[in-house]
Amino acid sequence: MSFWEQIKTVSDESVAIYLTQSGHTQAALADLAPIERILLETKARTILNYRSLKSLTQREQSYLDFLLNVDDTYYMLGLCPSSQKQFDFTASQADITVFGGAAGSGKSHCGVADLLQHIHHKSFNGVVFRRTTPQLKGVGGMWQKAQELYGDVVEKFLRTKSYRRLQTQSQEMKITFPSNAIVQFRHMEHIKDKFNIQG
Repeated sequence: MSFWEQIKTVSDESVAIYLTQSGHTQAALADLAPIERILLETKARTILNYRSLKSLTQREQSYLDFLLNVDDTYYMLGLCPSSQKQFDFTASQADITVFGGAAGSGKSHCGVADLLQHIHHKSFNGVVFRRTTPQLKGVGGMWQKAQELYGDVVEKFLRTKSYRRLQTQSQEMKITFPSNAIVQFRHMEHIKDKFNIQG
């Protein structure tokens, strides 16, 4: 049984009880955006599912510990892995990590969100590649998602007296953070395109 099939076996009633016990009132839950509520319920289902298992692997225990300790604000923003596979990807210390899966499994989102761990380094320059520009700039593409996610992070967590907004350059598909860290989005359709990125 897959991870998603497992957590679907957790009843809605159990999820509601868990969220209430965790301090989420019905009024507060009703005020959440639909995606925020879905993410919060997914977190609850995962915790309840893992707690119901007779034994956990080390990977599963690590993810459970993470879920029990992470602030719901981060989780509802989409900054946290919402499956065991996503957690394994984000927790990897390898130089190269390969993450496969069907459409909608969170590969692109995890890749974009993972770059956030470097944005406090002013010399950081990250690049996100897709095969074609339309894959980056299309509706719901990585460029749009990154602007929304990074914008939320800057607004909610990086505000200071000397606050600078997130700078986006749509033509170049380039995002500059208040620290001057940069994330760029580029296509790589042909072998020769590698020469468009130097350094």
